[in-house]
Amino acid sequence: MMPSAASLFTPPVIALEPGCLRYDPCHDLIFPSVLQVRGLLENPLGAYYMYYAPHDAPGGICLAYADAPTGPWIEYPENPLVARHWPPNFDVSHVSSPHALWHPRERQVQLLFHGENRVTRQAFSRDGIHFEYGGVAVDCSQLPGTLAAFYARALYHPARATSMGGLLLWFGYSLESPGIYGALSSDGRQWTPLAHPLLTPREVNATHIASPCPFVLDGRTYVAFHADFPRSDKQQADLLDKEGPLTDIYVCAMAPDLTRHGPPARLLGREAFAPDNERVSDPCLLVEEDEVCLFCTVGRRLAQKVAVCHAPRAAFARFLRDLAPCPWDA
Repeated sequence: MMPSAASLFTPPVIALEPGCLRYDPCHDLIFPSVLQVRGLLENPLGAYYMYYAPHDAPGGICLAYADAPTGPWIEYPENPLVARHWPPNFDVSHVSSPHALWHPRERQVQLLFHGENRVTRQAFSRDGIHFEYGGVAVDCSQLPGTLAAFYARALYHPARATSMGGLLLWFGYSLESPGIYGALSSDGRQWTPLAHPLLTPREVNATHIASPCPFVLDGRTYVAFHADFPRSDKQQADLLDKEGPLTDIYVCAMAPDLTRHGPPARLLGREAFAPDNERVSDPCLLVEEDEVCLFCTVGRRLAQKVAVCHAPRAAFARFLRDLAPCPWDA
């Protein structure tokens, strides 16, 4: 088994759980996205905003806030910020998988989310709470043969040659080429998808990979993602086990133009949270000056909580250089 960062990170602790929330339609939380907003927004509720959602319908893009990455996290009392009905923009069965980032040119929060599964949408906000619809970022019609375009995260990369350096990664499902796809942007609003998957499940011997999280650390670009594994060989061909998959977090180095990547390696296993934990998924890495915080979801699929752990930044950077090297830097 590949090494993991369990010994480098602090033990994961629960940051947010559905049973303690006012808005809790499914008793399940996925896809945490944490943004440091102090110094960016005027009079924010806290130094950090966490966006999250239930998986199943009706979904709903929600917000919690805190003054430290480890919490305590406080639920925004008027969740959801974005619901499945947003006239005249859309009327769908559910919205989910929020990812927030700071749009450097427009100086506002940009929010990615999906609904339905075929479409990743975007919205923009001056205060991180009240959003204006920004249209479709990517959808299946842009890549013939794909049936899903969701679980998207993005970043603006200083090393990209374009003026904005926008990189967007998402899960694209097709019968022939499922995997993690990419898109590029020069303005952060219009995204041009790349035709072929950047990463596929077979590269880690998984049945399914999703929730890619691009991040930059010491000038290198990495992508963290989760990989699902069956409970038995009989279920190997299934996209998802009926009882739910067993899931770990992987990472690989990625070229800033998304043209190539290094070998994926197991970053954090499901057992890091508890010996009998079945799933650690939806990674979101928050890179601070002195530490790196890893937010993720833990527990059984469709009954998950948000967890967080952290590691010293310098030690984590050294660990990644060995675990997930950049072949083009050699």
